[in-house]
Amino acid sequence: MKRNAARKDRSTGQSDFIGGGAPFTVTAEMRGERAVIAAVGEVDRETSSSLAAAIDSAAQTCRSIDLDLAGVVFMDSQGLRVIVEAKGAVGPNTSIFVTEASQQVTQLLAMTGLAEFFARPSTSPGHRDMGDHESTTTQPKE
Repeated sequence: MKRNAARKDRSTGQSDFIGGGAPFTVTAEMRGERAVIAAVGEVDRETSSSLAAAIDSAAQTCRSIDLDLAGVVFMDSQGLRVIVEAKGAVGPNTSIFVTEASQQVTQLLAMTGLAEFFARPSTSPGHRDMGDHESTTTQPKE
């Protein structure tokens, strides 16, 4: 049985999710030659192909793809495989960065040694790397 398959109850007309998995959505917003792909839910064996399709589609026309994974509550090896393979497949003229990530995805990328692989170079103005936090400090008045 498919983990995230929606089943509609004919008596109530409401949908539920089989297997208790979180609903998964992926959206792509094109901004000129840059795409922002946002995933929400669980990226696993059942849903990773949707993320792969969104990245593949964006790579056809965009030079930069920003992955917003802040809404990802779970990512397994299949999800990790999708983003690693996509980064390798897009070629030298297209870049893929993880610009936002949930704690679970941040930990996964750190544990696998891939955090730097997906980080935007710090020389790019106007962008925050995954894990960077803007902070301000106030100096005591003298």
